[in-house]
Amino acid sequence: RAYDFDLRMYSRDPLPGAGFPHDDHPLRRRRHLGLTERVLLKFESVSAMSKRKAESQDPEAGAAGQVEGVCALYLEKKRRYCKFPALPGTKFCGVHREEGKGQDPRVPCPLDPTHTVFLSKVNSHVKKCSKQRDRDYAAAQPYYGLRANAGEDTSGEADGSGEWSQGHEDPRWGAHLEAAFKKAITLLMDDSVIPMLLPDQLELEQVENAHGGGDDGGFDGPVEGWPQWMQAIKDRQVHIDRHAVQNGFITLSLLSQMTKRPRAELSLADARSAFEGSLVVEYGCGRGGLGRWAMLAAVEAGCCTDAAQSTPYPGPWFILVDRETRRHKAENKSDVFHRLESVRLRYDIVDFSLGRLAAPEAGSHESPDLSGRMIDPDGKRRIGEAWQGLRRIAEGAMEWPPKKIAVCAKHLCGAATDIALRSAASVAKAEVRLCVATCCHHSCDYDLYVARSFLVEVGAARGRKEFQMLQKSCGWSFGVASAEKRRIGLLSKRLLDLGRLHFLRAKFGQGSTIKAYCEPRLSPENLVLLV
Repeated sequence: RAYDFDLRMYSRDPLPGAGFPHDDHPLRRRRHLGLTERVLLKFESVSAMSKRKAESQDPEAGAAGQVEGVCALYLEKKRRYCKFPALPGTKFCGVHREEGKGQDPRVPCPLDPTHTVFLSKVNSHVKKCSKQRDRDYAAAQPYYGLRANAGEDTSGEADGSGEWSQGHEDPRWGAHLEAAFKKAITLLMDDSVIPMLLPDQLELEQVENAHGGGDDGGFDGPVEGWPQWMQAIKDRQVHIDRHAVQNGFITLSLLSQMTKRPRAELSLADARSAFEGSLVVEYGCGRGGLGRWAMLAAVEAGCCTDAAQSTPYPGPWFILVDRETRRHKAENKSDVFHRLESVRLRYDIVDFSLGRLAAPEAGSHESPDLSGRMIDPDGKRRIGEAWQGLRRIAEGAMEWPPKKIAVCAKHLCGAATDIALRSAASVAKAEVRLCVATCCHHSCDYDLYVARSFLVEVGAARGRKEFQMLQKSCGWSFGVASAEKRRIGLLSKRLLDLGRLHFLRAKFGQGSTIKAYCEPRLSPENLVLLV
């Protein structure tokens, strides 16, 4: 539809008699504007920001960009002046005033050196520092262990070979990765993964097409490879997009691994037997989309508190871990809320001690004493709810701690995948099943990666420097014009995943594998690690 209107109708000049209670700045009048006016105002704001950014990147324009009443400190790295208002009677803002006068300098916060405070206010700051408040909140939650999944110290390791003067842009880098990939396959002694892992021209084209597509339509019909009962779950959903279908595929892959049956042949009886007595843990859950699909499958199989009609409750139980505060949590939706037992923990997964949860002494779930901790009343309430939820699960379970633990995650970015794998490997007294979809290999961390010795053994990365090259070349897997670079990018990602597979086989045995859980058109990141 075309709209015929005069842009002069949306002038920034105030209308006569408008009677705005504040000044005439357009942002002050935003609440009085219609949708079209707001779009135009946003366009003007973005255009102005782009212009200022272009000027700030020009050294001459940046040097001439000082504004009266604004901090006079020039930021060399950003090539512009500080944008904070200057303090009355000075040329500098509160953050940079010591740069001008040298009085009351700012020093790193003793609790968190990533931010600074005035030297004279250090004692008062540490009593209210938000970083300490976050640490106290995390430490008071169940199964918290500071950096429990961080791995070994790598400070004494060598940086690696210096033969790559051009880094990952070196013309020899592709052949180097090809040789390392062949060694990795030989070391794993598994020819079955070669056709799936070795990038060919067809896959390069499929991945490129998938990366370029942003349409979430076309998911209303039956999904190939799904059993009928999972199709019924999908058909009841109000909105289905590619992420929901990915969650369904990963849920089926997890159940298939738990029952050792093909995904398409899974029955509701299989799902019920897999879920009963199991604790399902989702790492990096976000809003809990994957966990909710596992809950929907459990409800469909009849494993819910209102249908079981038995005490004690046979399971499953769900624990969702994420470090961010989330609104609209998926586990609170009406189709699963109060029908299954779930607990959400809010802290970094590097601090989540799954081994402690599965230990025999994990039966006690008494909330710790929160007096003297820097936690607000709302935070104390949420902590109490988490402990109460776990206590309710433990008291109502047929057996606690559980003997079966299912670990799952969807597109756990970079180093978070290695953290989750190390966490799952810390369980000693329970049967572990794992289904983790990898993602964002360029965000992997050398200090946290679980298979550094494997990369050294196959010659892919012989130290920190080559590992960083491997990270950077992972970014070539999507969105570049050169097919050869895309191939190098995919090889880099596959080598990192093969190292993780080697780690899992050392911990859980040869049954661990890596598979594609969906087609590349649905997600370019379509591989899952399975135990």
